[in-house]
Amino acid sequence: TDKQGMILKVPLDRANELLPLLFRREMFGEMPVPHPGGPNAPRQITVMQILETFGLQNLDAIAGVSGYKGRSRWSETYVEAPAPRTGLLSLMDCEPISLEELPPLPFGMDWFSASSMDASKLYDVLLEIAHDVEALGPPDAAGTVDGALAQVEETLGFDLKTGVFDHLGNVACLYGDQRQSFGLGVGLVLEVNDGAALQKSLESMLALVQEEANGEFVVRHVEKHGHEMTLLEIGRGIFNPTFSIEGNWMCIGLLPQTVEAFHLRTDGELTVWEPTESYQEGFAELPAEFTSISSADPRKTYRALAGLAPIGYSILIGVLREEGVIPGDFEFPFT
Repeated sequence: TDKQGMILKVPLDRANELLPLLFRREMFGEMPVPHPGGPNAPRQITVMQILETFGLQNLDAIAGVSGYKGRSRWSETYVEAPAPRTGLLSLMDCEPISLEELPPLPFGMDWFSASSMDASKLYDVLLEIAHDVEALGPPDAAGTVDGALAQVEETLGFDLKTGVFDHLGNVACLYGDQRQSFGLGVGLVLEVNDGAALQKSLESMLALVQEEANGEFVVRHVEKHGHEMTLLEIGRGIFNPTFSIEGNWMCIGLLPQTVEAFHLRTDGELTVWEPTESYQEGFAELPAEFTSISSADPRKTYRALAGLAPIGYSILIGVLREEGVIPGDFEFPFT
């Protein structure tokens, strides 16, 4: 593929020459991996068996090119994994999404990453991998995964897949709003299919954790602007992650303010992010539908760090004087 406008131009059929091939099955596939039982163990496991366990046996190559395209740094990564894909690679086969399907994002955010995610399929794939890993172990380990899962679900009182994963939609979006609490304004928004059922399952799980936490984990329900939020006080309030489920979205934040701001955006009380001219230029190069997308504008981060420089300078001078590294009347030739 011609990378016109980029500093680095590489035909796709030669891109593999730039990066080492991740797995050379023909060379290493039958090589045995170290076994706890040593060379005399009753069963030896090969590299190919490990790859098949995780569904990576079809991963032929990963190649990437990067360079500048106009005013932007542009990177492309190619994954060669022919169908049929199983295991982890099967998670690549998901429904495409578009920018219009994303949740309302904060105005002036410095980065975001969104992807299509089939939560039910993710659960099935991880459980299948756990069973396959178990099968590679000693015979007396058989049934460990199912036994542990049954014990967890008995404690919870519901099936983990149908009670949690089946209630999630296929849109997941992570974003950072540096205007909130010095970089702690990170939010995760998940699409939900049945918010009431998901809330009930999560409440049951959190109640069990709170019961065993001896006051170090407390679940509180607060209402802000007509919206209910679930606040998790960890370490007697030192850390307060929060989540809220309403409509088709579940918002999770490191701080309550992140979730509160999300509700204000859905209510139209706060300005919602719209692609700027520079974003539009980049999006014009992409297909209208995609399975994942990530974008960042580091200029906001640079400005925020520059704004903290005077504070950092004062702290540094104070520490150096306190430790006797510099005299009390010493002045740097810049301020």
